[in-house]
Amino acid sequence: MTKEPREARRQRKRVEEGRGTGHRDKYQSFIQVERAGFQSRGRSHMIYDEQVDRHHHLLSDLELLIFIWAWSCDPLDIREQFPLQLSEFDPEFAPLQVTRPRGSLATAAKLGIKHPGISKHVPRIMTTDFVVTFQGGTKLAIHAKYQSDLEKATMRQRDLRKIEQRYWRDRNVRFMVMTEQPFTWLLADQLMWAIDGMKQNITFRYFGRPPLHLQ
Repeated sequence: MTKEPREARRQRKRVEEGRGTGHRDKYQSFIQVERAGFQSRGRSHMIYDEQVDRHHHLLSDLELLIFIWAWSCDPLDIREQFPLQLSEFDPEFAPLQVTRPRGSLATAAKLGIKHPGISKHVPRIMTTDFVVTFQGGTKLAIHAKYQSDLEKATMRQRDLRKIEQRYWRDRNVRFMVMTEQPFTWLLADQLMWAIDGMKQNITFRYFGRPPLHLQ
């Protein structure tokens, strides 16, 4: 009997725990900030949002900036590290689509791109950095990428982004790539100053909404 790869066990456990499902306080980020877990560029952050009563798991300073930007738009929900379904039908997106959308496996096959895998027989579940739901039910899928990384992306990285983009297009959800460029250095400094204030338990109210607390 072939031993299950360690990363496959970790992925299976995430699915069994219900990660990547639910809304608002019921949602669990598919990839979570752990001391010995997923490694990303820069610092990772756990930020508590009193409005939805849960922690958000952000894997870089860029994700933190994008999260605060999205949060300031007063959305109904922000779900980070959102998993793309491999093959199952998406009941949540049924009202938004005309035809049954493909899972990421079929999307990759349609594009002629090899789907990422953990092993020969175990596909890796892809994720989108943020899925933001606005008033009225409109959704926005965000891929966070530093501009320098975007410019030097390999062909494989560009192909994976094509899978992600087509996946959301099939669900009639707008997909966009966000870099640090929309954030001026002044704005970025102000936001990070505010975050440092949260670490010292200083109350910070942004656009009149409940405060966020960073851990």
